[in-house]
Amino acid sequence: MDQNKWLEIEYLALRQEILALSAAEQSTVKFYLPTAGAVFAVPYIIHMTNQALLWSICAGVAGLLLLAMVHTLHASVDGVRKIGMYIKEGIETRTQGGLRWENVVHNWDNRTSTAWYSETLAISAGAVIAYAAATIGAAMTFLTGKAVLAPISVAVIVACLAVPTLVRLGRAGHQRSGYSNDVRQFLAPQSDEPAA
Repeated sequence: MDQNKWLEIEYLALRQEILALSAAEQSTVKFYLPTAGAVFAVPYIIHMTNQALLWSICAGVAGLLLLAMVHTLHASVDGVRKIGMYIKEGIETRTQGGLRWENVVHNWDNRTSTAWYSETLAISAGAVIAYAAATIGAAMTFLTGKAVLAPISVAVIVACLAVPTLVRLGRAGHQRSGYSNDVRQFLAPQSDEPAA
């Protein structure tokens, strides 16, 4: 088969994978956010709103759901970045200017390197902040004394666990450049001669 045909097949397969990862991002948000929110309704529905342990369990379950969402979103976004940089360095360079989209995206990222804001970061950070606020609000509304601290402590732990992934989500441009360099290095011809 012609080399150009192989490039086209690989390019189309990778673009399909990017579309699948983007669809997974949307499905992730549609599932995890409502589910995490619904968990907070349990104590109210079963009329046990003064139980610190129950609120702490709800905060823990909702927190785990949000952590799963944040990590899944990061994995999807990171996968798209890696595929995009492989397309840029491994495919577009061999099409004599026929394909250029990933180069354009990379240049946009480099030109706006001070802008760290992305939709995925906004959704993830907003969800973590809303979760912490909901936990604090529920604890302050339904609990008294030191019992207030139990669900709030859970929320603080969950928020702290989410921060590293949120930071990585905010570094899209830097990661894209790093992946571009990595792909170039991986695709460079390797010498079979042992180092002197």
